[in-house]
Amino acid sequence: MIDSRIRLKAYNPRQTSLFLHRAEDELSKDHFCFFVYDLLNEFYEQGSLKPFYDRFESRKIAGRPANNPLMMLGVLCYSYANGIFSSRKIEKKLREDVALRFLCGDNFLSYRTICRFRKAHLKDFNDLFVKVINHAANMCDFDFNNIDFNEIGIDSTKIKAGASRLKNRKDNDKQKTTGLSKKRHSKNT
Repeated sequence: MIDSRIRLKAYNPRQTSLFLHRAEDELSKDHFCFFVYDLLNEFYEQGSLKPFYDRFESRKIAGRPANNPLMMLGVLCYSYANGIFSSRKIEKKLREDVALRFLCGDNFLSYRTICRFRKAHLKDFNDLFVKVINHAANMCDFDFNNIDFNEIGIDSTKIKAGASRLKNRKDNDKQKTTGLSKKRHSKNT
């Protein structure tokens, strides 16, 4: 039992607050999420994000409104820049990371929403992400001469590996194995 004379700060994580907390109040003013937010807003004002909004212009369906592509792009750019590529991990981080909570405006997204948006805009997002990284590099004078952007993959493609037992054996081992299998096959017939 803890001694009641010990003075501790009150701790109740489920206590509701009378004051509204803003996520941006908990972050430093030069945090990377503000850079992403400001840069994407600048791209929006220039009209560079038009491809992301085009599919919503022809949408005349009644129902639930769509998520703002500016918000979706902010979440994806910040997550990718921090090495989080999985839609499920992004969804989890939206609830845990203060910077992502700021970027999504406390609109918690499901992994399906994130995945569908990324799939629908993969080519445009790839180009935009390279622009965001280039702007970030220019801000801190980073030299990109050694990086080939044609070799960077951000689409989470999985490639089947050729690591089966038979493929990794030397030629003479393969011959022995195939010789044994032929003998077994001839005995059974």
